[in-house]
Amino acid sequence: MNSSSSVAIGVCIAGKGIKCAAVNLSTNKIVPGSFVESSVRADGSARHICTLWAMNIRKSIERSGADRIAGVGFSIPGNFDYTNGVGLYRTKAKFGELYQVNVKDEIVKRLGLDYEVPVRFVNDAIGFAIGGQSMARDTSNVVYIIIEDGFGSGFISNGYPVLKGANVPAGGVVYNLPFKDGIAEDFFSANGVLKAYQESGGKMFINTRSLINAGHHGHAQVSEIFQQFGQDLGEVLAPVLKKFNASKVVFGGNLGRELDLYGEQFRASLATHGCTSAVEKESDEQDLFVVGGAQLTKDQYWMSIESLLPLMD
Repeated sequence: MNSSSSVAIGVCIAGKGIKCAAVNLSTNKIVPGSFVESSVRADGSARHICTLWAMNIRKSIERSGADRIAGVGFSIPGNFDYTNGVGLYRTKAKFGELYQVNVKDEIVKRLGLDYEVPVRFVNDAIGFAIGGQSMARDTSNVVYIIIEDGFGSGFISNGYPVLKGANVPAGGVVYNLPFKDGIAEDFFSANGVLKAYQESGGKMFINTRSLINAGHHGHAQVSEIFQQFGQDLGEVLAPVLKKFNASKVVFGGNLGRELDLYGEQFRASLATHGCTSAVEKESDEQDLFVVGGAQLTKDQYWMSIESLLPLMD
């Protein structure tokens, strides 16, 4: 069995479900066989959501081979009170039934955890970034970008999140940066790519996954959409990366990790704007959201970032 001090449960919450796994805190790698993924209705009742979350976490605990766990750490999207573990969602379709629900207490109760076992929460994009840095053990400045339904970001310096200061956008977020006639997230997201395709006259593909597949098969119109996507993305991120003196930018998310479709144009756009940051995508071997969540159970690390929780969007 694994010892209680070496294994924690990392959890990633998304609009369509939950992913969780036991993580070895010595190696920062997922314990083989402990990864669990399940769909959960975001418009369900608080009882439904919390019960299914706890059920999946319990499966990871059971599969970990650990007699005890060091804690549970969530990478979870806002709106959320990350300090107290309370949902602040107001939209029914996005965990609206968790509004003012103490998720921490509900999970502790359903898992039957001892009071000294920590259950902690962080913004999902920050969790992704923390996970990436825990794997890389990199002390340089790195920017993590998630492109899925939204356009998330995490700025990391010397292993810790940066959410304020002259060298990062307000709150450490890029989704609301001005671009064209709107904000960046209008363009660099699943809906943004689909809208660009439709505005170009495309009618064949009705969702982002089908667009991605078409791009990989060389569909000319779709390939052109992704090429423009990469060029525009470089225009938006180049000044941000330069200001942060980022050694690299790491992409994740269902759309972000598809660098084969837009990476060449993105790198060229960065170069055009005088940015020399390296460009990478998340590893397929480890889920950074999950690994990042598990890092929250390390008391010393948690105490170093706890003051940042109220700043997380």
